[in-house]
Amino acid sequence: MMYRRPFVLLTTVAGVLFLAKGAYIDREVSLIRGSVLFGMIFVLIPIIGTCVLVRRTGKSLFFKENLVCSFLETSVLIESTTSKSEFKWSHFKSITSAGKLFLVIAHNNQFILLDKEQMSIGQQEYIIQKIRFTD
Repeated sequence: MMYRRPFVLLTTVAGVLFLAKGAYIDREVSLIRGSVLFGMIFVLIPIIGTCVLVRRTGKSLFFKENLVCSFLETSVLIESTTSKSEFKWSHFKSITSAGKLFLVIAHNNQFILLDKEQMSIGQQEYIIQKIRFTD
């Protein structure tokens, strides 16, 4: 997340300090303009960085690729047009229902979003049972 990065925090804090300095401390007009200008620049840097990141992510082919998940007895097979991965059920540590999606959380901060509408009730129960009761 963007707010956890030290650079984003430092620029935001610096921006707020410059804005406060310009608004309350400086009495000369040229200093007020300079402080407000630097404050606005430092506050806008994280916002602009986030917009650039979102725009680049949207153009990435990885996020537009369709994944096909096959739920086998001992593992989950995930296939795309360019790759194929197989994970044992023990790789996943929890499953959460979030509206129309299942959020399947794996080790190492990985997750998979599964669309419930594309699964039958039996498949949904099978996945929940496999993830919750596998050691």
